[in-house]
Amino acid sequence: MKDAETEKREYRKKFTSIRAAVEGKAEKSAAIAERITDGDFYKSARTVAAYKSFSSEADTSLLIERAIKDGKTVALPKVTEKGLAFYAITPETKFVKSAFGTEEPVENAATEIKKEEIDVAIIPGLCFDKDGNRLGFGKGYYDGFLCGAKFLKVAACFEKQLTDKVPTTDRDEKVDVIVTEKNSYII
Repeated sequence: MKDAETEKREYRKKFTSIRAAVEGKAEKSAAIAERITDGDFYKSARTVAAYKSFSSEADTSLLIERAIKDGKTVALPKVTEKGLAFYAITPETKFVKSAFGTEEPVENAATEIKKEEIDVAIIPGLCFDKDGNRLGFGKGYYDGFLCGAKFLKVAACFEKQLTDKVPTTDRDEKVDVIVTEKNSYII
């Protein structure tokens, strides 16, 4: 029997390929953004934490633009020595490329948003199951951020990123809602 860490490595490899092979990403990403912004959880939120998509992730740019247009405070992450810190952004915010290849807000040009101020957080991942389990890239930054969170945790992913069961350990944090181009799954 494989241990959870071995299974996670196998799932990461498998779902990196599956996500990369998704066709029609622009249309599917737009459908995900629309499904999120149509949700009551989004409409009632004042502060939305999100992330700047990269690689083959569902594109979050439409969601971020819409949230700013809707007058929400939008916060994006930056990896720090303590874990993830979120900073409020505007259309004028400058970004720098992180060591992981993601774009992060320049922290001295943005206001830090505390975890307690966030109403909804859009969470990335390689795969998810309908119990709310998620598999990220294995660095633990999002699990640390999600631990003890009071905000609603919403996964944004393509339908093909769903699986029957994600391998987990006791350090892994769940999401509350999974939104794909086809459906919203409330956990």
